[in-house]
Amino acid sequence: MSRAARTALILSLPTTAAATGIAPSVRAPPPRNGSPNARPNCCPSAISTVFTLPGPIADIAYHNKAAIYGLLFTAAAEATMTIAADPQRLGARIGITAVLHTWGSAMTHHPHVHMIVPGGGISLDDTRWVSCRPGFFLPVRVLSRLFRRLLLSKLRAAHQARRLAFFGGHAALAEPRAFAAFLAPLRKAEWVVYAKKPFASSS
Repeated sequence: MSRAARTALILSLPTTAAATGIAPSVRAPPPRNGSPNARPNCCPSAISTVFTLPGPIADIAYHNKAAIYGLLFTAAAEATMTIAADPQRLGARIGITAVLHTWGSAMTHHPHVHMIVPGGGISLDDTRWVSCRPGFFLPVRVLSRLFRRLLLSKLRAAHQARRLAFFGGHAALAEPRAFAAFLAPLRKAEWVVYAKKPFASSS
């Protein structure tokens, strides 16, 4: 991916899910008790979450890297932030650092995003730090299904906007009905999303 494409990709993400650095959403709120030395009670551990493209989409991504890798980043970020902000889940605004891997350990094309998030976030009213439960970040199945819905929706929009190119055995997918039939089985398939705690502490 060219430098211009990478820059456009980062700028296309919501500011609360910056691809690099610390997003504004994870800054600690100012002290409320008037003391300049007061510090919020936030010592987040880091959580690693991985979002993987299903094989059929990875196949067409090989010739549509800039377009589909961008959709992978944005769908993964939107899914994570949306579920984290749900009051029935974490109920907080989080920040994200995301890294794209395009090859797996077997040296095959295997696009997936590694996302590092703090183990909590700023409450929706901006008054306090909300920590996730010990050993638990967000429900993986819920993340997976929202990620699936968002990415499939974005793929359909990209196809309608003629942002995707198809070659060889995939040439017929340029036709809208063929592309819709191609995506149909993926709506019911289980998509691979998992989360783990990669670090012992935030220090």
